[in-house]
Amino acid sequence: MAKSIPDENQSAKAENVCIAPENLSALIDGEYELTPKESEHLKHCKICSALLKSFQAVADAVGKTLDFECPERLSERLVLGVREKLGREERKKAADHRHFWSWATRIAAMLVLLGLIGYFAFKDGGVASGYKKASPEEIVVAPGGSNAEWRPAPPKYGIDITNTRLAATNAPSVKFSDAAVAQVEKVAKIEPKVRQLWIYDRKQKLADVERTLRNVIGKLSIPWSSVKMNVSPGSTELKAFFNINSYQTVLLARALKDAGYSLVSPVQPQPEQTHFIGTGREEIEYSLIFSPKAADRK
Repeated sequence: MAKSIPDENQSAKAENVCIAPENLSALIDGEYELTPKESEHLKHCKICSALLKSFQAVADAVGKTLDFECPERLSERLVLGVREKLGREERKKAADHRHFWSWATRIAAMLVLLGLIGYFAFKDGGVASGYKKASPEEIVVAPGGSNAEWRPAPPKYGIDITNTRLAATNAPSVKFSDAAVAQVEKVAKIEPKVRQLWIYDRKQKLADVERTLRNVIGKLSIPWSSVKMNVSPGSTELKAFFNINSYQTVLLARALKDAGYSLVSPVQPQPEQTHFIGTGREEIEYSLIFSPKAADRK
């Protein structure tokens, strides 16, 4: 009997072990299923329940952040607020080592949020200059151009298209002009419905292609509500559908080329093209197919 007591204690301790934070995070993403014991544990464990709610709150906040423009100066206050929170957590860690996973996971979650806030705050010139929106809002006459030549104007908290991160990386600027200019200049037209085929390296996994595309969509601040993806089980092709404006279509084509993919379709927008007909606000149904076998397609 004396030996059975420690065994029972060890069994009880094993059942009371908290769920790994990475599993709770994967649970929110739908990539993990709780075991019956973990489900029962989650019902009674305040620590795991609170951690799951915290992860869900972060996920919801990130999703909303991608859909809304950050007001001027708000990004600076958010960054400072997160930094203060991190400082308090560090001091709490030094005073109490008993809740290691609790504070470590909260700091990890806040670091993710801090990185997201930092991306929006600094990607187009820093916190002090405010948030820079990528899509055009209205049309004005281009500086030094004729009355027939137009380009999207900067929004309230934004900058001119020629000064966006594409120009900052030595990529050519994007210009949209009236159709009359096409008679004297090499101006391309983007059709309302665009279907393009992109080729990826056969050595690359399709999951990596999807991950890269998702990163590009996030960097361009394209709302996820306007994106649909389709990957058939066992297929080597990834299909993506976008309802975006013509300016975003140009940015997306350039970003995919920079990511190492090859465009084989002749339709516009082509990554090298810099001048287009229109305003940059035209609605485009943009369909992309990523395939390793371009030569087999007709």
